[in-house]
Amino acid sequence: MNFCSLVIGFSLFAFSAFAGPLDVFVQDEQLFNVQTLRCQFTASSIVSWENGDPEVVVIEGGEFELLFDSIGERKARLIGNVGSDDVLVARTAMGLNFIERTSGGSWNTTTVFKHRENEVDGDFAAVTSRHSIAPFWPTAYQHYGKCKVLEYN
Repeated sequence: MNFCSLVIGFSLFAFSAFAGPLDVFVQDEQLFNVQTLRCQFTASSIVSWENGDPEVVVIEGGEFELLFDSIGERKARLIGNVGSDDVLVARTAMGLNFIERTSGGSWNTTTVFKHRENEVDGDFAAVTSRHSIAPFWPTAYQHYGKCKVLEYN
């Protein structure tokens, strides 16, 4: 057996050993053609600087949903748990990013990654972040979940 055959054989073995976790998500450029997304966030964390240093706490039962509609090149309509508003859309190589400035002056961002589950009509991975001062120190919430395409352009 020559060296080249050995390298190819080992490479195929190594790839097959790691193929399971690597094929859970696939990249899908169709994300950039969506009109409506429903995002379900099922895992959450909060970071607070209440005692001077950042402290991370996992939140139990912090599930919620966001709906992004009329998704255009630069704007979309966000329908959430406390009403609806127009948000900015930033399209990047990573995916779609929705940016909201709340009436209270805080910023919320949601990133829908262009990586979806490796199945027909699989959901896209997503994270949303909310940054505020509550009540006297900085606080950041992050929620993790998936978005389902409800409608394409």
